[in-house]
Amino acid sequence: MHLKNCPVYFVKDGQRQAVYYTVDARQLTEDGWTIEQEEEQTLEPAAVEAPKAPEVVTEEDLLDEMTRAELIDFAEANGIEFKSSASKADILEACKEFADG
Repeated sequence: MHLKNCPVYFVKDGQRQAVYYTVDARQLTEDGWTIEQEEEQTLEPAAVEAPKAPEVVTEEDLLDEMTRAELIDFAEANGIEFKSSASKADILEACKEFADG
């Protein structure tokens, strides 16, 4: 007679064997083999790591990561005045002052 869920895997001493018939399953059980799923349930559950808190990103952090072109777009969109020849650092400083204030 076939087993309901074929194949059923039996394990013993690191060996794994697929079984399709109830007669074979009965023989392996008598010889000390266990069904693979039963063995997994007897193991201790793995330690679960606590979820990490989401990283808080400030507007200044975002500004620091922007390119000069992105900073210029941000400044223009928010009406921040700067010299067209200003360096990225100068534009960044102006944008941070706007963000703080």
